[in-house]
Parts: sequence; structure tokens; C-alpha cells
Amino acid sequence: MRVEGLFLQRISDKPGMEGQREFFYLCSIIGGKVGSGQGPEFQPGTHYKGKYKISWVNLRELPNINLKPQEVKDKIIQEYLVSK
Repeated sequence: MRVEGLFLQRISDKPGMEGQREFFYLCSIIGGKVGSGQGPEFQPGTHYKGKYKISWVNLRELPNINLKPQEVKDKIIQEYLVSK
């Protein structure tokens, strides 16, 4: 993966992580294997719920997808659907 640049930063509102700064980056996939299964979202006893499933999505379908955090979803829609 190649990092292209900062896309968005926000202050977390996740339980147990309130006030923590979060950074989201635009990246290009240039090879390798996605996900290691070692992050905190995969560890027992954390506040993370649900599953992380990577899938390709048509940008036109994004408004109907439950993508979190909402600020990232809104910015993607604004920059790649509305403005083009």
C-alpha cells in the first residue's frame, strides 16, 4: 500500500476512546495482503463490535452503505460524487 495523503482527521467519539485524534488517509493498493487480523478490533475484551469486511463498492452505492465514521462517508460522497 502507498499512502497518498491525509484525507480527514477527527476527534473520536467511540466509547473508551473519546477525545482521541483519528487520522484517515488516502492510499493506493500496490500489492500484498490486506489485513493482518492483529489489530485491536480483533482482540477479545475491547469495545469494538461487528466485523471488518473488506469489499469493493461502487461509489454510487455508498449513500446506502453503513460506513463509519459518518464524517469519512460524508466527505467521500462530497468529494467523489457531488463535486464531479
